[in-house]
Amino acid sequence: MSAEADFMPMILDFMLDDPLSVQHIQSTQGTYDPATSEYTYTESITTCSAILLDMTRNLNGQSTKFGTGIIFGDKELYMLPPNRADSTAPQLVINTATDRIKVGNTLYKIEVMKEANPDATIPLLYNFLLRLQS
Repeated sequence: MSAEADFMPMILDFMLDDPLSVQHIQSTQGTYDPATSEYTYTESITTCSAILLDMTRNLNGQSTKFGTGIIFGDKELYMLPPNRADSTAPQLVINTATDRIKVGNTLYKIEVMKEANPDATIPLLYNFLLRLQS
């Protein structure tokens, strides 16, 4: 059996039972306008199921996550790829430099992203370290 066959049913049960809906916001740079000396940007928004956790550094002794320092207000997010819940949805291509995650009315930038992808196909789960967007 593959890791996907072992873990995906459990992940789907957990994520789809009482999901938190978050928005993955992806900015794409368009063309350069020499008249205004600016690039145009397009935003695409994808709604995903997720679990949002506080980073309890003081309680569990963590000072870093994925080699990045944890600061006040950081969150940990586990997000189900949209094409795992709906096979017709496109696969996300996440750019940690420009993409953002919106939870309710709060906007976070992605500090670090890891994916559980043991079969090197469609990720089973994304794991993010999020920081408040300033």
